[in-house]
Amino acid sequence: RTIAETPNLDRIAQEGVTFPYAFTATPICTPARAALITGRSPWRHGMRGYGDYVAPGFYSVWKELPETLDKAGYYTGIAGKNHFGLNETSGTFFSHGYTSMRLYEGLLENDPYDETFVLVDTYDMFFNNSCPGCNPLATQPEDIWNGWTSEPYVYDEALHPTKWTADSAIEFLNEWSLDYNTSAAPFFLKLSFHRPHSPYDPPERWFDRMLAKSDQIPEPANATALDEASGWDSVYISSEKCAPSHTTCGDGCGTQVYCGSVNTSEYRNTRSLYYGSLSFVDEQFGRVVDWLEHTATRWGVHRGYGRALDQTFILYLSDHGDALGDHALWRKGYPTQQVVSVPMYLRWPSSMDEQVTLARGSSLSHVVEIRDVFPTLADLAEVDITAWGPNTTEEANPDGASMLPLLLAESVEAREAVEWREYVGMEMAMCSLNGIGTGMNWNALTDGHTKYVYFFEGGDEWLFDLDNDPYEVTNLASIQTDDSEELLMWRARMVSQFEEEERGSVWVLNGNLQTMEASYCSKTKFGPNYPCYNSSNPTQQCDIS
Repeated sequence: RTIAETPNLDRIAQEGVTFPYAFTATPICTPARAALITGRSPWRHGMRGYGDYVAPGFYSVWKELPETLDKAGYYTGIAGKNHFGLNETSGTFFSHGYTSMRLYEGLLENDPYDETFVLVDTYDMFFNNSCPGCNPLATQPEDIWNGWTSEPYVYDEALHPTKWTADSAIEFLNEWSLDYNTSAAPFFLKLSFHRPHSPYDPPERWFDRMLAKSDQIPEPANATALDEASGWDSVYISSEKCAPSHTTCGDGCGTQVYCGSVNTSEYRNTRSLYYGSLSFVDEQFGRVVDWLEHTATRWGVHRGYGRALDQTFILYLSDHGDALGDHALWRKGYPTQQVVSVPMYLRWPSSMDEQVTLARGSSLSHVVEIRDVFPTLADLAEVDITAWGPNTTEEANPDGASMLPLLLAESVEAREAVEWREYVGMEMAMCSLNGIGTGMNWNALTDGHTKYVYFFEGGDEWLFDLDNDPYEVTNLASIQTDDSEELLMWRARMVSQFEEEERGSVWVLNGNLQTMEASYCSKTKFGPNYPCYNSSNPTQQCDIS
């Protein structure tokens, strides 16, 4: 369903392993990033919904990915988006263990020390110096940060944040390889492209290339087209709150766009912009891979390897997807496959060829999630997370699993014997859609073949056969009887999860899933495990002033 051109990402998949059943448990920016650095499930890191930033590390005893690798002797860096927040007193961004930070947060940050310089992350300083008086968000549609449409980038593409992010990654790699002190250590780099998140603003050459192929873009997935009377997504087309002007929807979203149908021309134009953005990301990612492929480093030469690529492990993933008009939904936060399924590609270096028995280009059917990244990279660095750090209690450890044993298993039988989850839980309190259909305060379970979703506003259920209905047109829960064996099994699994997590009677009572008023949604965005949870004010975030 895509016309995007991604030869460099395809290469990582073809030269490594793909996990087609990879998910993001809370498909929106900051909760997904909390999972990435803590290796914890949504309930255990406490973010069921969007917060302005990930909780600073000093508020918890949890172990975190960048700090762990930093303490293990790695030279750590970030190029792109962190979403960790800005200390309002010092004017510095929280690092969580990254030694080198070149940040593009994609948001306007106020500089408390200079009224004339209102953008303070690294990219915005670069942009202001390179194009004085220009607006870095000129392609933001109608002042809507998360709008459903946009336009090609209006400046020279050398100023585009996607190009700058790749430039910054290469700058980090040059810094690491040329400095005598840093090059004596291995490096860990998070290369975090903000795009293709909105605004969808690729260089015009990429938009034109996609638009020329836009007749290949199929119509959006739409359950209502199959059954107008009972299609589960009809509410997102018909609700007055999914305004035909595409500027408002829901009780709390203001000018943010979450739902609503558009005509074919608008839809294909938006997808052309999105696919152009994705293709541009791939092109710039390829420049970083080229650096690794054509650069010899002191670290590698001393170990008998000529190219940096020969000793660099690459893991590619995303924090969430984008609905892009499927089911008349836009953006993120939904339990649909377009949003919760993410790429997960692992490419090992040739220096590991004798250890990895898996053929390059393989695909593994294990259900993986973002929480598994921290344990995987720590395992790769030979760090025992359970024994590392001042706090070795179970509470401090992640609950994800390392994917490395799946690569190193000596046989198919040994790989099948690796203990692994059968399914994974996901959840989201997206309160902006309160009052539209089922709302969007949901929990879900999936094994990659079937997906069960429960909505707390009204107790509605979705059940999809992902093997035969990958775009989730037919909601089996509306067809099967209430006591069908399949529905009973998935409900029981969710009840069991809630009871194991000791969520309490708000969530499950006497073995039954509970319902909540729409107004209660905001009180569930942060759970009791959130480091700064305040039961008297459950919507309060950690103080970063």
